[in-house]
Amino acid sequence: MKKVIAAVMALCIVGGTIPSARQYAPESIITASAADDEMTIVDGKLTSMPNKPNIVVPDTVTEIDCSVPEKVRTIYCPASVEKIRMSQYHNRHWSSDDNSSGNLKSVTVLNPDCIVSVTNYNSYQDFELTMPTSGYTGIIRQKGHEANGCYYPIGDASFSREGEIGDLITYKIDSSYNMTLSGKGTMKFKGIGTLGYGIESLSIGSGITCICGFEDFVELDTVKIADSVVVIGEQAFKGCTKLTALNIPKSVLSIEDEAFSDCSELSSFSLPEKLRSIGKNAFKGSGCKGALTIPASVKSIGEGAFANCSGLKSITISNPDCDLSGDILDSSFTGTVYGYAGSTAQVMAAKYGHEFVALSGQATDKPFIQFSPTLLGDANVDDQVNIADAVLVMQVATNPDKYAQGRTKNSISALGELNGDVDGVKGLSNADALLIQKYKLDKIKKFPVEE
Repeated sequence: MKKVIAAVMALCIVGGTIPSARQYAPESIITASAADDEMTIVDGKLTSMPNKPNIVVPDTVTEIDCSVPEKVRTIYCPASVEKIRMSQYHNRHWSSDDNSSGNLKSVTVLNPDCIVSVTNYNSYQDFELTMPTSGYTGIIRQKGHEANGCYYPIGDASFSREGEIGDLITYKIDSSYNMTLSGKGTMKFKGIGTLGYGIESLSIGSGITCICGFEDFVELDTVKIADSVVVIGEQAFKGCTKLTALNIPKSVLSIEDEAFSDCSELSSFSLPEKLRSIGKNAFKGSGCKGALTIPASVKSIGEGAFANCSGLKSITISNPDCDLSGDILDSSFTGTVYGYAGSTAQVMAAKYGHEFVALSGQATDKPFIQFSPTLLGDANVDDQVNIADAVLVMQVATNPDKYAQGRTKNSISALGELNGDVDGVKGLSNADALLIQKYKLDKIKKFPVEE
């Protein structure tokens, strides 16, 4: 990213003034450019432009608000332009003639205070947004669609931008692509596109209470979060594949859905003791390794919160009454669930076939839970009785080394064994499988056998 930035052409500022678009645009561009009278300009606002490769916006324009025609390649905006809102939609077709499809390649902005929102809906090529080297202080409101598009300040200057990113949140990115956020309030924004591909470190300043929007910052490896942060929002750091360690401050009360999902190298972190909730798929596919302890303060954990964490060997759920939405792990988990006897952790482990070990001492006066069947015949615990249950019972009966409870990820669960034992004789056998098939075919009405 930094090499690419260094390669972006420099903008010459002559005599301390910013040149017009025509002064800056190459002669070949001006020659091929659309004539001014082919544009729709009303009271300084440009609302349409012709379908030609190179556009030089007249100096009379103060605002641009239009879609970009399919063939437009380059746009030069003069220093008079204070606000830009442009987007290019198109369907790209395979062709040897690049001119046959929309292909916005570059937008040059000469006003350092300009408010810019430029979107290129081209999933095949990036484009450049160049800004003055004197220090861009305007606002970038949108950074492209699905992180397509490259946005470079001209030169290697530090710059800051402030705008509609929450409650008075300002962020600054220096020439080394270190990002600092300051202000106060809730930051709720959906990322800033491919700029995230260059950010290597992030510092969240004091006063900010909720953070999100750093999804797919693939170069991010260092994050510092102030202890004013209460919520780590939905998909906040999803896909940050170089993030290896994180200090989650004690102020955090909620980690929302997918906040750290697909952070494949995130192996060093601990959960604060006042944390109350962990959302669905919050750490799915992350680099969780070894033993993880969920504090007793946590009242709820969403389904799949720690799914597909191949290095996770054990998880301890300290709150015996924690609300667990489905399986917070998944079938690939081969480690151990620790919790109190009679806890929701034990119920979850039994239902989904995870090994459970009771913690010494009792957090409550509940006895060690004795499970009862929840639905006779439902061997795979999917809340219905069908042929799949009969097949699983036959697999357990004929190949217990592979399918008996606790053997592999495909094993029957402890609750499944109870549900599948329908013939009145303790233990699973082919007789149980046959009865389940008869039940499915309405040849028997209930278990044990009642013709």
